[in-house]
This record gives sequence, structure tokens and C-alpha cells, in this order.
Amino acid sequence: MNATYDFDIRLLVPIVHKGPVYITTNNVEAKVNMDMNVVTRNGKKYVYLGKMKINLDIKGYIAEYGLNNTELSRLNEVISNFIGNNQQEVISVFKPAIEEAVVKRIILLSNNIVKHFTLNELFPDRE
Repeated sequence: MNATYDFDIRLLVPIVHKGPVYITTNNVEAKVNMDMNVVTRNGKKYVYLGKMKINLDIKGYIAEYGLNNTELSRLNEVISNFIGNNQQEVISVFKPAIEEAVVKRIILLSNNIVKHFTLNELFPDRE
């Protein structure tokens, strides 16, 4: 996931910075429920993915920030420590948005693929 962060922190002195963040995870499990619908178009039956619910189990992640200036190295260390030491809290905040984005993408891709094939072409052994 690539995103942009925008910090406006006021501890003893204000710290404001905006930049890219690159988050990578390799250990994710998903439980998926989906509803497929059959429609008749021009006398032929077609299938499409109507709705889908996904529950991601994200075990952890690696975050890299686009901070390359030596003046920002301390900020990079503070951000990395905060995000790194609070991974479960960060995951619980971002998980619903990630799940929603994944569902939208899968539905779009799936329906763009299956719209070219009839139900019989996709499932020749079923009636």
C-alpha cells in the first residue's frame, strides 16, 4: 500500500511534515463471503459478483517513509518507533479501509472478466 502521511504534532515544539509512506505485508489471511448473481441478457445467462465481504487477518507490516534528508532522520526514527511499536493499533485503524478497497477492486476485476462469458461457458457441468 502506498500512501501519503501528514503529521502536525505539537509536543514542545510544533512538528509538521508531509511525505510518502510505503507499507508492505506478506503475512495476511482472508476469510471471504461472496454473493454471485445470475442474470439473463439476450436469452443467455451470465453470472456476476453482486457483493462480497472480506475479513483480513494482517499479522504485521513493514513501513518505509520517504524521508531522505538528514534533518528529518530524527523524525523518521520517531515515526518508525511509534508506528512499529503500535502495529496492532495501526492495523485496527486501517483494516476497514483496506478491506473496503480490496473488495471494490476484486468485484471490479471479477465482473470485468466474467461479463465476457455465459454461465454455461464458465460452468459447463452445471445447468
